[in-house]
Amino acid sequence: MSNTYPGGKARLYQWLINHIPPHDTYIATHLGHDAIMRFKRPARSNIGIDADVEVIDWWARWDPTAGDIDADDEAAAPPATPRMASTAQDNGEGLHHQPQRYLPARTVNHNDMARAQRAPATYRNGDAQYTFIHADAHQWLRYHYHSVITGNEFVYSDPPYLFVTRKQRNRPLYNHEYTVAQHVDLLSLLKALPCPVMISGYESDIYNDMLAGWHKDTINTTTRGGTPATEVIWMNYPPPTALHDYRYLGEGYRERERIKKLKRRWVTRWKNMSTLQRQAVLAAIQEANQC
Repeated sequence: MSNTYPGGKARLYQWLINHIPPHDTYIATHLGHDAIMRFKRPARSNIGIDADVEVIDWWARWDPTAGDIDADDEAAAPPATPRMASTAQDNGEGLHHQPQRYLPARTVNHNDMARAQRAPATYRNGDAQYTFIHADAHQWLRYHYHSVITGNEFVYSDPPYLFVTRKQRNRPLYNHEYTVAQHVDLLSLLKALPCPVMISGYESDIYNDMLAGWHKDTINTTTRGGTPATEVIWMNYPPPTALHDYRYLGEGYRERERIKKLKRRWVTRWKNMSTLQRQAVLAAIQEANQC
């Protein structure tokens, strides 16, 4: 697989992160080159699942300590990291030493997926743990519904776009495409989860009907080929009043830079205050919040 990957959300990650509430565990059901995983402040546990073994190999070379991949150039290759390969939990042989088995192109077959799965690759970066799993998201969600997902997680699902919503409906984009029935099955699984869930896609009657009552937001963007597109997210929670990561707050580059400068000025003023001055400011903020 090349270093590019369709639907990685590299042009939208700030907007997406500004919709994510605080959480202890982050789960990406269709990992791809997930820009949220790359750029969001990590949770204590970060789990990425993908049916494409080449995706898992791509993440095996990713090093969060080496700095972010250029978000405006998703083709940038992930920095190499020998630590990931040395700590991968892959039957003691190392992630890259196992024979690669590929599922049939353009389909996800649950039985083939079970036979072809690799052991999860897990490593730590400070207090954060990352686990990249070669698996079918449907099977993983069903199996781990009670053992892993308890309510303190945040699940982000970015499945292959419905064919009917694509500009080029006859050209496959992913190694493992989805049928309409698989989209329906995935939505049914996600609707049953007891934690915050956000789903990405293009406007469609199937998603709007099955996710009726969910909160929805849209943003105008362009595809990698420069075609205008409207990205949609559906959320089973109200617009958050607290975020997991505030670094990207603001609509557009100029507003984000303005907020960053504002935060730096306030932090500088705070550092220059005496203890009593700080207490006075905190008391004033508490009074303002009660109004």
